[in-house]
Amino acid sequence: MVIKMTEQLKALEHDLTNTNSTNKDANTSIIDKLLSKILFKLNKPPITCGDWVLAIIIETKFGLTSNALRDYRRTIWAEGVHWQKNPKGRVVYNVAEVNNWMATAE
Repeated sequence: MVIKMTEQLKALEHDLTNTNSTNKDANTSIIDKLLSKILFKLNKPPITCGDWVLAIIIETKFGLTSNALRDYRRTIWAEGVHWQKNPKGRVVYNVAEVNNWMATAE
């Protein structure tokens, strides 16, 4: 989205240099609005997750497949350390422990 707004901003800047003075005020206002939107998007803090996350987060963060997660749960990872079931019965993973394991795995 930021890329799209940046492209729009560049197009408006180009138009601004090639228009008369009455349109320049309108274009300047539009550019100011786009700039404020871009700065808002860029200054947002990153999304952080809790200690225990669903498989989709682990798959995305570490590039693991659901089959690999299942295999690690069955063979290598300790229940209650690397993974556990949440109150609804879904398997969740400890990001920090999986990260530590990835760093030390041979």
